[in-house]
Amino acid sequence: MRSLSFFCVLLGIGLIQACAMSTVPPKYQGQWAGTQDSCNTSSAVDSMTLADNGIQFSESSGELMSASQSDGNLHLVLNMKGEGETWTSEEVYSLASGGTVLVRYTKDSTHKYFRCNR
Repeated sequence: MRSLSFFCVLLGIGLIQACAMSTVPPKYQGQWAGTQDSCNTSSAVDSMTLADNGIQFSESSGELMSASQSDGNLHLVLNMKGEGETWTSEEVYSLASGGTVLVRYTKDSTHKYFRCNR
């Protein structure tokens, strides 16, 4: 753990371009929705929850396999399951507007989410 912390410190001063980690950083965790109104609906299809160990959607979920940060973005590899299927998803997350907006990039699409009140 100490060497990983040192590695991440080097990243912080610009000597290393990526930092591997075993959990989703706290600043990305929480409930997110496609619109502010969706934050008030418990079954909104455009909402998701990012936790330290994975992601939860209304009809699917993903277990975190790996996480890293580079160039101000969070890169996740998730083992997903839902509706009787399983797949691996490689995704990139970017925070904007002071951490109140999250942009999620997948191989097929881009999604914008708003942070729901905690």
